Order: sequence, then structure tokens, then C-alpha cells
Amino acid sequence: MKIVADFENTVISSSNWMEYVEIVRKMKESIGKFRLKTLEKINVELLPHQIETIKIVLEKMNARAIIADEVGLGKTIEAGVIIKELVEDFARSVLLLVPTSLIYQWKREMEEKFNMEFKILRKDTVDENYLLTSLELAKSKNYFEKIVNREWDVVVVDEAHKLRNPRTKNFELVNSLKARHILLLTATPIQNSIRDIYSLVSIVKPGLLGTLKSFEREFVADKRGLEVKNVSMLRRLLSEVMVRHRYEDTLPILSKRIAKTFLIDLNSRERNIWKSIRKAMLSSGDTSWRLRFISFERGFCSSSSTLRKMLWKSIDKSRDISEKRILLRIYDEIRSEEGSKISSLRRILDMVEDYAVIYTNYIESSREIERVCGELGIRAVRYDGTMNKELRRAALKNFQENGGVLISTDAGGEGLNLQFCNLIINYDLPWNPMKVEQRIGRVHRIGQTKDVLIVNMAYRETIDEHVLYILDRKLKLFTRVMGEANIILGEITSGRGLESSLIKIMLRAKDEKEIERRIREFEIEIDRIVREYEHIKEINDRILGSVVPD
Repeated sequence: MKIVADFENTVISSSNWMEYVEIVRKMKESIGKFRLKTLEKINVELLPHQIETIKIVLEKMNARAIIADEVGLGKTIEAGVIIKELVEDFARSVLLLVPTSLIYQWKREMEEKFNMEFKILRKDTVDENYLLTSLELAKSKNYFEKIVNREWDVVVVDEAHKLRNPRTKNFELVNSLKARHILLLTATPIQNSIRDIYSLVSIVKPGLLGTLKSFEREFVADKRGLEVKNVSMLRRLLSEVMVRHRYEDTLPILSKRIAKTFLIDLNSRERNIWKSIRKAMLSSGDTSWRLRFISFERGFCSSSSTLRKMLWKSIDKSRDISEKRILLRIYDEIRSEEGSKISSLRRILDMVEDYAVIYTNYIESSREIERVCGELGIRAVRYDGTMNKELRRAALKNFQENGGVLISTDAGGEGLNLQFCNLIINYDLPWNPMKVEQRIGRVHRIGQTKDVLIVNMAYRETIDEHVLYILDRKLKLFTRVMGEANIILGEITSGRGLESSLIKIMLRAKDEKEIERRIREFEIEIDRIVREYEHIKEINDRILGSVVPD
């Protein structure tokens, strides 16, 4: 198959190349003459294991399946292709039930990768044929009856382990749906007990595992349901409705990711500015006021030029005299001399040999970084959301051909493939782990033959130091499989994410001490959830292993 053949020619380090060629060979045998009808209509490069999953689900499971590939292996992509194939054949109604925090990400991916427009569930869209919503909203009294009384050609449930308890409204909703085809996506089908598997299977293929009592008698070896007997028989039965690829059996071992932290001390002038911002934020309980000063602190943590621009915009818009005075007082504290962070960047830039990418959240900071690179005689190219496609394409070509530094904002970096680089400098960090992972994923991907160095910069004592500490030390984001950090945070924050959680802390705190205390409590909770998550991963791997039908 063309996609597999192309992928087989990807450059991978010799230490694991032969092993990966063998993986691809076996998958090609499994795939055989399978062809996708919609291959030319999707904007996705499919990996061999994804094609294998799609083939199995469509041909052997009649698209009623549990897709349980490990985190980072592309369950969303697999589901998207299966939906597209079914729509090409006959399907006219599709319902996507996803976590609240991922609704817009699913909508964007379905549009950009599969050219399908889904309407988000509201009163005026409830009768749409391509509908996207959360379990929480769909099961509410306003929509439950309307959703379950319709006939759906395709239903997809993301994070389907939330259906594990048959006594919940989540399970009742999905089990009541009139769905011709249904896909349950979860990397961890087992959360608390092997009985969780019984609940999921009863949705996609009722009766496969017998009654709950007979299932427990045959497969459950202890009261908690964490020890299993007759594992081979269980996996054979599950192979009728489940596909589960493991990372180690699917993708080549990528090069290493090495993270280094540069914490920068505030000089006396910068400390005074930071204190003024915090003091002003805490001086009022008004939400809009505090949100503005939180954004000022984030701008300050990037560069003085970014903060100066943000303050001037607020000064210009403000009609309140006392507010103007506070903003002008902070504005006047900013001097034109170079900040400690940009000075530290000069030392880090000594690491640049051939190619490096520097990420920043702010256009003004990108211009300052460009200036410093010029002063050091380093070729630099900016790549951001203010540039049109032609300019971005020319900038990338220039960078690829001539080397040096690419200075990118997150808005400009969508879709970038930078595997020819091996140095990432996070000049400032997004508070959204997914965006950080996207930055890394543009460089550390299949085809990367060198170890990737990730340099993270932050001012000491500021909120950015807390963000970096959580991402690096608590979530271990820079060494985890892509996607795991967001799953962990979703369990802690009920889908709100890191950014919303930190903003909530800063909005509610009465003083500095309370901010510090609340953040420490948040970090302790992260530790607890990480331990639980690792335990759940171990259980799923031990009980399920790899489930790929013959």
C-alpha cells in the first residue's frame, strides 16, 4: 500500500531500523489488499498500525468496536478515517461524544483533516446530522430524549472508560443510543476493575462475554477484580470487538528527548515591576481586572517590549483616571535596556550549531529575539501568525536551506515539520500542555535521527516558574508520550486544564501566601493522580497486553 511503502522509506536511526522494518512487514501482510476509498479526501499521513486498525474495525468488526491503542498512537485519526469511510458508503448521521475540553479540538481536526463540518450541540443544532457534544451535555434533561430517540449511523465516544459504571447516566445514555455503528475510544479500558471491560463490551456487542455473573466466574480471580484468570481466553474474546496496539510494538524507538531548565533571576528593576503587577492584581476582587493583570504578568515573563505594548493598549482604552494612573506607573517603571531573560538567551544561543527553533507566545518578543540573533551574527527567520502562507512558506524554505534559528509563535507553527532540527528553545511556555507537546512534536518525530535538546526558560519566583515546575517535575511532560499530560490534568481539573486551573487560583487568592499555598496543593494533587494513572496503565498492560485480531 502506498502509504505504508512511503513510511517504510522514512529515515530512522540504524539501531532500530531493522526492527521497525519487520513491524511494517508484518502489518503489510495483515493489511493485504485493503484500500481506503477516501484516501484522496483526507489530509492525514497514516501510519501502518492505524491502517491495520481501520481495516480490522471495518472488515472484521462491522465498525462496532473498542479502539484501545495506547496514548499517542492516534485513536482520533483512526476514528476519523472510519467515519469518513462509512460516510462515503452510506452514513448520513454521526454523533461525536467527547470530553468538554476537547470539543473544539475535535471540531478543528474533523474539518482540517477530514473535510467534515460538525455542529456543536445547542438548541438550534440538535437536529443536525453531524453533531458534536460532550457526554455531560448530551445526558442532560434538555437533550437526553432527543439524542436517544434518533437513529444514528455512527456514534463515537472518546475517553469511553467513563462508561465503565452501568449504573451511571453516562452508560445509560450511550447504551440507549440507536446506533448502527459505534466506536469506543480509550487507552485505558480498565480503570478500577476488570469488570469495566464487561461494561464496555456490553455496549458494542451485548452477550459476547455472557452474563456478568458468568464473566466473573470465568475471568475474575479476586474480589477487587484486578487479578484475572483465563487471560488467553479473555483476550481471544476481546479480539472480536477490541483493537489495542502498544507503543513498543508499533513505532520505532525515537531518539531521546533531553530537557534542560534555565531559571533566570529577576534584577532589582524587574522585581519591582513584577511586584507592582502582583500588588495591582491583588488590590481588586474584580474578575476582569485580575484577568488583565494575570495577562500582564505573563507578558512580563516574556519580554519588556511585550509588557510595554500590552500596558499601552490598556492605557489607551481605559476611561478610568485611577486605573490609568496605576497602569502608567507600571509603564513608567519599564526601561529600554535589555532584560535579564533576553540576556540569558544570548548565552543559550551559543548552543546553536546548524538548526534551532525558538518558540515564544508573543510577536513583540519574537522581534526582540530576532534583533539579538542579528547582533550575534546568527541567521534568524521569523515564522508567525501575522505572515500569510506565501511568506511563511518562503521563511521555512530559507531556514531549511540555510540553517540558523527559526523564531516561531504557536499561531504560526501549525502543521510545521521540523525534524531536521534537534534544538528547541522554549523562550516562554504556554500554560496548555497540549501546545507544548505540539511544539516538541514538530521536531521530535519519526525520522528524527538525533537526540533532541529542549531548553526551557523562566523567571524565578514568577507564575512561569510554577508552570515549568508542574510541566517538567510533576507531569514529566518533556519525557512522557504525547497526550499523557493532558489526560492526567483532565482527571484533576474536570477537563478545565492547567491554564484555567492556575487562573482560577489567582482569581480567588486574597494574597501572595494564598497563591503559593493553593499552587502547592494543586501540585500535591497532581502527584496523587500521576500515581493513579501509572497504576492504571500497568493494570491495562498486564491484563490486556496487545489485542490485534488475526
